[in-house]
Amino acid sequence: MDKQKIRDLAQHLTTGVKCYIHRKTLEVVTFPDPDELDKELLPMWSDDIKKVKKNRKDYIEIENMDSRRAFRVMEDFVGTVDDARLKVRLMDALERSKPFRNFRSIIDNADDYREEWFRFSDAKLEEWVEEQLKDHGLIEREDEEESDEEGSTEIPSILLNNEASRGSVGLDPIIAVKDVRASADWYRKVFGFTNADGGDHFAVLTDNAGEVVLCLHAWERDNHPTMKDQSIPAGNGLLLYFRMENWRAVKRNLEGMKWKIEERVHKNPNSHKQEFSFRDPDGYFITVTEFHKYEG
Repeated sequence: MDKQKIRDLAQHLTTGVKCYIHRKTLEVVTFPDPDELDKELLPMWSDDIKKVKKNRKDYIEIENMDSRRAFRVMEDFVGTVDDARLKVRLMDALERSKPFRNFRSIIDNADDYREEWFRFSDAKLEEWVEEQLKDHGLIEREDEEESDEEGSTEIPSILLNNEASRGSVGLDPIIAVKDVRASADWYRKVFGFTNADGGDHFAVLTDNAGEVVLCLHAWERDNHPTMKDQSIPAGNGLLLYFRMENWRAVKRNLEGMKWKIEERVHKNPNSHKQEFSFRDPDGYFITVTEFHKYEG
């Protein structure tokens, strides 16, 4: 897929329409959100809407940035501004209520930087579109070098809520592994977790906020009933399900390690969020998905 196709997809998103691309033919279909479209205008788009709805599995939706990612783009742009006075004003705009409106108001009146902002934001949106196309296999990823063991790793932020309705509750999943140190290092490379207890038979993995995410325990130690027999396949009845803001960073880390992906990126029909799955070195099945809250 050429750069012009990616650029066109990004431009469609700037108009606020829903954007779909056919998995095989790369045909692009766009139309306004039917739920927000006036009834009298619906016939104008009915053919395209019906085409996608009828052949939904054949089309991939190219989604626009959510507000969190769009906010980060503004933050990144501020970092490129050389004008100290303008930079302070933009930083202040992002810290106050209604940051998007405040930011745009300042940029629209900053003649020297207005066009730079448009070029910067367009480039970021194109990168976002390209990332989605890569996740769906429409663009091949270039091989990434495996992160150096001592090098820095982008640390995905994990949001866990252990607050119960009455008092605090902490649930620390513990899985049995053959080599605690090796497994802890794998989770560090993939997820960016820190080993807060670096022993040989037990490890406590924490996220960048210091919250416990997962514990690793050596087989046949301490006489735990479910950790005595290594001959039983690990993970039966268990799914490690990570809801993450930076789920794409995990996928990039795995690709850099050339790790096998069990289930490619797809949209979960229940949560309506993107997810993918793989196994850890001990065979435990892991699913990583966009962060979301459970809804009843």
